[in-house]
Amino acid sequence: MTKVQSYLFYEVLRAVVIIVGGLAMLALLAQGLSRTDLILENRQSALTYFYIVLLGAPQVIALLTPLALFVAAVWSLNRIHKDSEIVVAQAAGMTRWQIASPILRLAVFCVVAHLAVNLWVQPLAQRAMRET
Repeated sequence: MTKVQSYLFYEVLRAVVIIVGGLAMLALLAQGLSRTDLILENRQSALTYFYIVLLGAPQVIALLTPLALFVAAVWSLNRIHKDSEIVVAQAAGMTRWQIASPILRLAVFCVVAHLAVNLWVQPLAQRAMRET
């Protein structure tokens, strides 16, 4: 990967992490507030409350990752286009595929992570939530 490609990769990766993190925290807060009465009725501790909220995180992250990747890619490419960095990269001899390859690599990484979350992490979290 060239320096321009690694720069674009880390720009999109940073945006994906910020978007997934922010939206996941918001979704987990809403999910946690809806389960507050369940914890209060059974007189459970705050640690149990946070444990139950965190068990819902894999499902939320699996839902948000594809959306966050799309938004981050569009946002980063738009910003880089506004700063004329894409024009400079094309003038230096990079093709459109070379410019798009870091985003495609990140998309493949997100697909593998999404698959792992849906096949292994989420079922384990659901099983643990049923037992709690």
